Amino acid sequence: MRNLPGFVLAERKIICIAVVCFLSLSAFAQQKKVAGRVINSANGQPVEAATITAKASGAATLTDAHGTFTLMVPSNEKALIVSSIGYEIQEIAIGANA
Repeated sequence: MRNLPGFVLAERKIICIAVVCFLSLSAFAQQKKVAGRVINSANGQPVEAATITAKASGAATLTDAHGTFTLMVPSNEKALIVSSIGYEIQEIAIGANA
C-alpha cells in the first residue's frame, strides 16, 4: 500500500480468526453465513470498522467495536478480503482459521 497525503499507513497485519461458516438455505438461492473476528496481530486488540468483502460477489460489511462480523455470501464464495486504514489488506479463505 502506498501512503496517502495526511495518512501514515503502518504495515501492521490484521488477522481474521474464527471464521466459521454456517450453511443456510434461501428461498431463491443458496447462501451461507460467514462470521468471525478481526484482531490486531501485534497486540491482540479487536479492529473496529474493518471492511470485510466477499471476493467474488462483492458483498460487504464492517466489524463492530469488538472486531466481530457476520456476512451472508453465495454458497460458492471462497474468500474474504479484510481491509482497514493503517493495516495491510489480507485475503482469507472462508472456513480457514488464520
